[in-house]
Amino acid sequence: MAFLEDYPPMRESLTRLITGQSHLQLAGGWGTLDALLHGLAAAPADVVLMDLQLGQSMDGITATAEVRRQFPATMVLVLTLFDEPKVVFDALSAGAVGYLLKSAPAAAIVSAIEEVAAGGRR
Repeated sequence: MAFLEDYPPMRESLTRLITGQSHLQLAGGWGTLDALLHGLAAAPADVVLMDLQLGQSMDGITATAEVRRQFPATMVLVLTLFDEPKVVFDALSAGAVGYLLKSAPAAAIVSAIEEVAAGGRR
C-alpha cells in the first residue's frame, strides 16, 4: 500500500491511518509522481491511493495512467475532493479501479483499500 498526496497534513493523516491498521503495510507516501515511481520501484505496492489535484506539472489522472503503465500489477484507488462525473470517468478511464472522496470516514477508506487489495473495485 502506498499513496501520492502533495498536501503534507493529508500525507501525515494517511500515514497515521494506514500504519494504525495492523493488517496494512505502508510502502510509502510521497508528494510527487517522480518520488512515487522511484518508491514503487524500490518497494512495490499492491494498492496506491491517488490524489487528483497534485499542484504540480502532472495531474492525478495522468499520474494514474503512468503508475498503471509502469506497474500494471499495482491497483490505483483515487482519493480526492472532486466528485464530478467527468473527473470520475477520466480517472477510471486512466486505469483507476476505484474512486473515493477525502471526506469519507476513515473506516470507509480502509475498507476501500482492503476491497481493492483483494481484487475488487470501488
